[in-house]
Parts: sequence; C-alpha cells; structure tokens
Amino acid sequence: MLLTLVSFTQKEVNQREINDAGALASNALPKDGSENMEGDINMNNHKIINLGTPITKDNAVSKEYVDTLLFNKADKNDMLLLDGSNKVVADFDMNNQKITKLSTDAADVLSATNVMYVNQAKADLTASLTASFNKKINESHIRSTTSKKDVF
Repeated sequence: MLLTLVSFTQKEVNQREINDAGALASNALPKDGSENMEGDINMNNHKIINLGTPITKDNAVSKEYVDTLLFNKADKNDMLLLDGSNKVVADFDMNNQKITKLSTDAADVLSATNVMYVNQAKADLTASLTASFNKKINESHIRSTTSKKDVF
C-alpha cells in the first residue's frame, strides 16, 4: 500500500476552513432569528423544548401551557365539560348550524328533543284525539252535525 503524504501550508488550511464555514453558513439558520425558514423542518420524532410564553396568536406553545390553560378555564366554569358537570350560563349562537344525534327522552320533559320525535309525538297525539273524539261522538247516538257539539 502506497501512502502519499500531502502537506498544506497554514494559509491553505485557513482558506479551506473559511470555505467550509461559508458552505455551512449558507445552509444554516442563525440562532439570532435574523433569517427566515425557507422550508419545513423534519424533527424526525424529536421534540422542540423550552418554548416561551406566547405573545401573539401565531406563536408556538408547549403542551404544559395548553393543559394549564384548559385546566384553569375548566375550574372557572368557562368551558363545557364532557361529563356535564359545568352548566351552560348563556345562549348558544349556532350560526345556522344544527345539533344532531339527540336522543329521545320522553321521561325528562326538560331535555332537548329532536324534531322527528316531536313530529311523531304530535302525529300520535292527533291520531289518538281524533279516534277518541270519533268514539265519543259514535257513543253519543247523536247523528245531526249541529248537535254533535253538545257532546263535548
């Protein structure tokens, strides 16, 4: 095996270091934030840590910040919790959106009810009242239409 020794002058070494540093700097993001990103950063499942408190709406926040914010809001009853422990204290503006998949709860007259359930109950009530009135009229033996009003 033949080894060739190459020697560089100090000036050549310094020039190579300068060239290498220049190439690195052209592909590096300065720590002082003076340059903007030009693409996505793939964190390869690594974390971004030690985030500061957000100042504007587009600042990144830590999980701890969000968890604390949600916990504090829930404590102040500013949020509706899924377990139903916080009560609604104002009207909802649904902005023309629908509430869907409501259950039918005939036992609790104060619960929200879906329109299909109300329409069916209304139809059942109408049919029941019509049948009851017809039965009452037929049982009364009154045949003239002017006298039928006296049955009730």
